[in-house]
Amino acid sequence: MIRKPLSIIIASAVISLPLFAQNDAPPPPPPAPADAVAVPAAPAVDPAIQADKLLAVIPDVVATYDENGKVTGDDIRQIIRPQLMMALQQGQDIPEAEIATFAFHLAESVVAQKLMIAEAAKQGIMPDTAKVKAELDGIKAERGEEVYKQIIAANGVSEEELIKRVAESQTVKDLIDKRTGVTEADAQKFYDDNAAQFTEYHAAHILAKFPDGASDADKAAAKKKIEDLKAQLDKGGDFAALAKEKSDCPSKEQGGDLGAFRPGQMVKPFEDAMKSLKDGEVSGPVETQFGYHLIKAGATNVQAFADVKDSITQSLQQEKGQEVFANYAKELREAHNVKMLIAEPPPAMPMQVPAPMPQQ
Repeated sequence: MIRKPLSIIIASAVISLPLFAQNDAPPPPPPAPADAVAVPAAPAVDPAIQADKLLAVIPDVVATYDENGKVTGDDIRQIIRPQLMMALQQGQDIPEAEIATFAFHLAESVVAQKLMIAEAAKQGIMPDTAKVKAELDGIKAERGEEVYKQIIAANGVSEEELIKRVAESQTVKDLIDKRTGVTEADAQKFYDDNAAQFTEYHAAHILAKFPDGASDADKAAAKKKIEDLKAQLDKGGDFAALAKEKSDCPSKEQGGDLGAFRPGQMVKPFEDAMKSLKDGEVSGPVETQFGYHLIKAGATNVQAFADVKDSITQSLQQEKGQEVFANYAKELREAHNVKMLIAEPPPAMPMQVPAPMPQQ
């Protein structure tokens, strides 16, 4: 539920996510024998030429809507080209069929975004380019001019165009969020039903291990060790010092401190015993599959609903928004007489299509 920075959102805003699998680079060829005759290497194919050849499969107009609305091949090629170039420069082999498949689904998404931007405007939801520019300026200040230029270059458009696209994508997200109808009551229910996600335990322990398949004598020896340590603690011994000296767990280097953990991350006998203790209280011997433990409970922290309400709401909006976006896009395609002029790929070719809106 962590909000993504704009530098990460940008890719989805212009629908420029990784389109092609990142293949491992081929191993270098073995060195030639000393007496081998040198053969001139074949000239490398210019990635720009390769990209243009592959992108030629996309027609000049990929979709139309209403009387005069259209999505052009250039609209699609401009989005795909930066990452296609990157893939080709890395030596990847990109078949034309993959380009055609992605271009079809991308064209559907671009049409949907255009129609939703128009619908958002009717509802008074307008692109806020000033806000986007301020966020981009923040990235430039935080990460430096060179990184900022790389972000712009990776999207294959000018800074002004990028600002426009991100702002438009945000209006689509705002429109979809409005239609999802996620309420504070929904967020409260999620919080109540998923308490473990918002609870954090702290504990330390001392472990006396016994081996797998341990005999009764092995277990008795481990338990005796723990009982002796507990007696020392009851007389005022220092838990961390004893853990560092006597524990069989690597956590002994931290005085037995296990740090913070969520419900369900520890084995059940350990967690059940820990829950029965007050902050700072030490248990008696607790048997688990690992051995016998002395457990010193720490504080249990539960995030208040007020502190996580916004992040829960955003997460629910994102989850529900995917379905809402798909259904709304279908509704708008029918209402605006959308016609796809690029061949639809066969169903046997699955394709993951990024939604043309920032996911936050």
